[in-house]
Amino acid sequence: MLPGKFLFPISTAFIPFPLAQEKNEKTYYTNFKGKGLGRFSKIKSISVNSELFPDVSEQNPFMVIKADPFNITFPKAVVK
Repeated sequence: MLPGKFLFPISTAFIPFPLAQEKNEKTYYTNFKGKGLGRFSKIKSISVNSELFPDVSEQNPFMVIKADPFNITFPKAVVK
């Protein structure tokens, strides 16, 4: 990544959505929270293990933000 110089605050509060994970036929939901400092950046290349994640290596992102530092917390999940 090629980061820019201008730092700005970032937070998951701007795009709140739950994280859902399935295990043993149950779904675990949690509303994680994160915040840190970001800067606009560019991606040189993308490498993805397509067995574990969707292959986005051919995508051309509209915008890239590098977060450093970034702190994230995961409250206890609700199981359904």
